Amino acid sequence: MKKRWIAALIASCAAVSVLCSFIVVNVMQKKSESVTDVLSNAIENRSDGGNFIDDVMPEKIELREENLEELFASASELVTLKYYYTNAADLEKYRELFGMRVPLTTNRTVFTYDGVINAGIDLSDIIFDEIDNQKKTIHITLPYPKVISNELDMSSFEYYDVKNSVFTSISPEEVTYKIDELKQMQEDELKQKGGFYDSVTDNAENVLRNILSLSELTSGYKVTFSAAKPEA
Repeated sequence: MKKRWIAALIASCAAVSVLCSFIVVNVMQKKSESVTDVLSNAIENRSDGGNFIDDVMPEKIELREENLEELFASASELVTLKYYYTNAADLEKYRELFGMRVPLTTNRTVFTYDGVINAGIDLSDIIFDEIDNQKKTIHITLPYPKVISNELDMSSFEYYDVKNSVFTSISPEEVTYKIDELKQMQEDELKQKGGFYDSVTDNAENVLRNILSLSELTSGYKVTFSAAKPEA
């Protein structure tokens, strides 16, 4: 009698176990089918005719002007061409009396010197005229080139035909003025040389195009340029 009771209890437990397994499996199947139904309905019931992937994927990043400005924010000026020069000049000072040079008062020296002009563009003046994210094109207007620096190599100075006078002295301010005058003369002469500033602009375009091609954000874009005219 006792054995029959134990056998009946075991059979009942087994039946309950099978029933629970069936319920769990059935619930899991229903959940799986429910997710599939939701996805299917979302695709079929779209009213705008778009792609369902667009709803679940992040929005595509559109290139904006501020993105381009950030690429060049770390530098304010771009040097694209150097011009080395060697010149000769003289510095002379003497005393006059009644509009005539007084003898033995002349202080004069002739000297040669080397210098270098760095020319380029101001990156803060770049204008991003047009950004087309559909056609993947960028149009940029470059500012007119300018002299960024003009330095004389003071160690290159060599002096000739030196005449000193105890009656006349040349002040440091006069020397500084002469140096500034020589720099300006060289810059004015450079402006008269055809093609120099065109080369500065061409080099700037190549540098900027390379920078944009290396950036992940703009590597797929075609870049075109135009140049601003010199100020009157």
